[in-house]
Amino acid sequence: MIQLPVVEEKRYHIVLNGSEIGTVYCTPEALTELALGYLFSQRIINGYDTTTLCEIDDDSELISISIPGLTVAHSGFNKSFESNYGNKYRNAESPGELGDTSLILPLSELKAQAESMFRNAKKYKETGGIHCARLVSYDEAGKEKASVVFEDVGRHNALDKVIGWALLNHIEFSRCAVFSSGRIAYDMLNKVSRAGIPIFVSRSIPTTLTLELAQKIGITLVGRIEAPQPFIYSGQQRIVEISKQ
Repeated sequence: MIQLPVVEEKRYHIVLNGSEIGTVYCTPEALTELALGYLFSQRIINGYDTTTLCEIDDDSELISISIPGLTVAHSGFNKSFESNYGNKYRNAESPGELGDTSLILPLSELKAQAESMFRNAKKYKETGGIHCARLVSYDEAGKEKASVVFEDVGRHNALDKVIGWALLNHIEFSRCAVFSSGRIAYDMLNKVSRAGIPIFVSRSIPTTLTLELAQKIGITLVGRIEAPQPFIYSGQQRIVEISKQ
């Protein structure tokens, strides 16, 4: 009997300071990065320090995070979060804003980084049914400093993983470009905007709401990166070597 390809998927409950705040269906790897990226994208945390602890219990399907000074308050089906510094984290739908960034990259560099992402997407090659994301950090000269690729059954999860990795490694988001294998939906761009990442590149294309948000915030949005001439939807000033379309 021929064994057909499948993608591994598991369910985990995310528990913050003893209170369950969500459930995620994901590929079971880089779970600490996934949890931190999720909390950051939801505006529950503003960053990462060594007081934050994360424990994975595969048997109980739990990702338990401990953040000293953060209180989880319940109100019906809604939760709000308040730290002992007086910061309140609500309205996760609100987009972020770009800070000061001087990042300018050649289109050829973006194409090369995307090619590298797909080349290193091992699970995709094995199954043909998984998403991937890549984050690349650049120095002031536009040279790559650090990068990472994660795969997951969900494109949102893959994006959370690379953002969580950047938090763990204290990467400066304003000097980063992020790459995705999937369609750029509004909530995907929201994650990137909250981090203050100036360049978002995809194999696919954005939605209308995504494009409106990218133009409003000023994020550089590139679609169809594998095409001979990718689509530069917004933020053209950060991309050089653009042929006339």
